[in-house]
Amino acid sequence: QPTFTFELIQVLVHHALALGNVARLNAGSTATFGEGGKRLRQAAGMLGFVVNTILPRLSSRGLPSKLPLECNGTLLTALAQVYLAEAQQLAVALSVSQGKAPLSLIAKLTLGCVSLFGRTR
Repeated sequence: QPTFTFELIQVLVHHALALGNVARLNAGSTATFGEGGKRLRQAAGMLGFVVNTILPRLSSRGLPSKLPLECNGTLLTALAQVYLAEAQQLAVALSVSQGKAPLSLIAKLTLGCVSLFGRTR
């Protein structure tokens, strides 16, 4: 059922976008860094599921020529990478605010953020 598959994609992508927005809104407080990171990772996982599982099923049935951006695998993959990078940024911010992590770990986490953001090109 292509219509059901399309609706499922819409629901999952919009739920992932909502999770990302909630995480960003709550990222102003160190008390919510962990929860924000969790929501961003969930959003990235949902987008990855759409790209790796649902879109191939839809494309095997033949895709229409004009699809909305919510069905663009490249765009969704890039957005998932951004969400993962932002989640890692929150982990870095939490580590810095607690002052418990060694500087070498913070540097490695920061380089990981740069790498994740770089994959979005």
